[in-house]
Amino acid sequence: MVDASSWTKYPDNPIFSGLGLPGIWDSVHVANPFVTYGNGTYRMWYQGTNSKWQIGYTTSLNGISGWDRLPYSIIYPDSTNIWENEDEDPTIVYALGKYRMWYSAVKATWAQGGIDRMELRYAESDLGTNWVKLNCVMKGTLGTWDAGGINRGKSILYKDGVFHMWYTGTNENPVETNPYWRIGYATSNDGCTWIKQNNSAPVIEPTETWELNNVSFPNVIFENGIYHMWYAAGTGNAPTRFVYAYSTDGIGWIKPKDQNPVLDKGESSSFDSDYVTQPFVLHDDGEYKMWYSGMGSGKWSIGYATNPTIPIPLFIPTPRPTATPIPTPTNTPIPTPTNTPTPNPTPTPSPSKKVIVIPGIGGSWNRDALLNCKSSGYSGNWSNWTVANADIYQPLLTGLTSAGYQPIPFWYDWRKRVTDSAIILNSFINQNRESDEVVDVVGHSMGGFVGRAYLESTKESSHTDAFLTVGTPHEGVALAYPAWSGGEIWIDDVNMRLAFTMLQIGCSIRHGWSGRETVANLLPSIRNILPTFPYLKDKLTGSLKPASSMSAKNNWLPTAFNFPFFGVRMGTLTGTGRDTLKQIEVTSPSRLDQRLGNWLDGKPTGNKYYADGDGTVLTTSGQLPDVENHTLPLSHSGLVTNQLGIQAIIDFLNDTTEQQPLLRQMQQNQQLIKPTRRTTALLIVVDGAHASLTDKNGKTYQDADGQITILEPSEDSYTLRVTPDNPRWWPWWRKHENKVLVIQLFEDGTSKWKAYSQTGFSARHWKLRFDRLHKTEDILHEN
Repeated sequence: MVDASSWTKYPDNPIFSGLGLPGIWDSVHVANPFVTYGNGTYRMWYQGTNSKWQIGYTTSLNGISGWDRLPYSIIYPDSTNIWENEDEDPTIVYALGKYRMWYSAVKATWAQGGIDRMELRYAESDLGTNWVKLNCVMKGTLGTWDAGGINRGKSILYKDGVFHMWYTGTNENPVETNPYWRIGYATSNDGCTWIKQNNSAPVIEPTETWELNNVSFPNVIFENGIYHMWYAAGTGNAPTRFVYAYSTDGIGWIKPKDQNPVLDKGESSSFDSDYVTQPFVLHDDGEYKMWYSGMGSGKWSIGYATNPTIPIPLFIPTPRPTATPIPTPTNTPIPTPTNTPTPNPTPTPSPSKKVIVIPGIGGSWNRDALLNCKSSGYSGNWSNWTVANADIYQPLLTGLTSAGYQPIPFWYDWRKRVTDSAIILNSFINQNRESDEVVDVVGHSMGGFVGRAYLESTKESSHTDAFLTVGTPHEGVALAYPAWSGGEIWIDDVNMRLAFTMLQIGCSIRHGWSGRETVANLLPSIRNILPTFPYLKDKLTGSLKPASSMSAKNNWLPTAFNFPFFGVRMGTLTGTGRDTLKQIEVTSPSRLDQRLGNWLDGKPTGNKYYADGDGTVLTTSGQLPDVENHTLPLSHSGLVTNQLGIQAIIDFLNDTTEQQPLLRQMQQNQQLIKPTRRTTALLIVVDGAHASLTDKNGKTYQDADGQITILEPSEDSYTLRVTPDNPRWWPWWRKHENKVLVIQLFEDGTSKWKAYSQTGFSARHWKLRFDRLHKTEDILHEN
């Protein structure tokens, strides 16, 4: 038998931890991972907590780093169910066209003695991120070894039309003073009703010295006619090592002495120095990979280990005589999502075919226009807006180039009406193509509207081969209403928040405009994205207001944009799995609001209704009938920054994707939730000068076209150096004035700002400190 125990822990463990940020649901602990791999992406479901365990979801391109987690939990406790004080231990199987999750719902009294403190529950999902709980429950059997409940892990395989589950249960003992954990086996035809096998007795009990006193957290894979199980063992309530066994029928298990134990808890200074749980093993690319949870210094995190060997027995073991086996499964299992799919090769496109990339709101930058509230007559051209020294569209541009395309970004004034921007886009495309050349177009967010308006105006003479809208709200977006009717920015996108804040500041200084007046006078594009579906809900009557009868009414949508789309191959890419604004509950505006022209269709209350989408655009709004609709579990910005979204864009351009059904129903019931925490930011804009910002560690940020942005700035002191421009032609007797604008964005959505001016050509040094608790406008102090 080859070695099944040669596991090597990743040197930079843990690979996934709690964020440590107040108010975040998984900020303290994360544990018990379940991982799948497909289409170049690792998907992980896990449990996390800052007070009560819940279940979350994250993705990574390599399964180790760069985890892009959803900002909310996807399975959370139901206050009407006494068993759901906490939700733990997710196990997922994709079978019969659905994602299926089994998890443990736990009573508050789980640690105390008694029956039914924990139970197995069930949920279904079309995409793996939005789950519907069903009334399927498996409990312990009264008077037996699992009478206390089902918890501490389970492993489920869908094989030969049957669900096979190995699960952990406990008796009526208090688990902290007299722990008793054993592993049983059950089968089901539908995943809901389970039949316990082996005469309802455990199939794994601690019979060997390396199993210590308790066994739990089974993980089973099936290869070459053999079931392989890695599971946890410990002397007390929490395990401290992993062990291994194998079987031909899932009931009688061989525990090889020379292979055990498999992996122990770490040294005193390691992240897993106290306990280890949930060894999840995936056979991927000729190597066995293990994700597991470990505790050290009172904190649970997720670690990673690898084993390059293949644990296939060289003989067929004989089941234990005491076992009552079910029919021996065949050697042709139905694939589960843990199998590694064979990637399809990416076709090579025509050499250097041009792709026009159109960014959305806040994707383009012009210092004079934004800082000085100018709708025209401003100096310079629009360019890419680098936030935190990174261009949000650079990953997409790089990916297109690597795929053999020639991406050409169209930086434009996103404040203009989309029909006005479409005219400029037409000229831009004609300038960048040969007389007989056709191009592809990719438009993100509002950029998709600009491309759409371009096709509607040029029709069959667009010189466009394929057009993909990415996160574009073809039915409008509810977040436009607070901006258009009240001058308020509810969205979390940092580029948009910074852009709107700068505009409000510049227009307030220059014209004395309110936020709403700034949007109405300088951002007519916002009216182009107001929803065409009913989204304002009257608090008193509960009725929805028809969008066509509102004062804040879209003056562009809907338009005649239908198949065959002027001969252009059309597609959409939308995100899902993020809480997205669908409805706004409103009351009548006050007399002051009416006098100021604010909230004429209704003033929002504290309640906001959410449904499924990418965090900005509803999934249904981002799709169109009779086109290639594609949906991914990504955020609005992730559609163009995450490798999964970039590959989907390339696949569409290559014409290698299959159309998905048009989603006309929400994948998740509407919920009343609180707004999520927003990203904090520090923005410094200089006019007539250059700037650099240095943090306490000596790292220096240089301004890019007059601006420096720091995301999630620390509360330590920064040093700002401002060096005025010194043109040679400037006469010595004339004063040279430069301006410095400092903007702070806080996690509750508020902002502080102050404009500074100075004269002369001498460099000046300032100290500043970003303080989340004591918010002040004047944070610059001369050094």
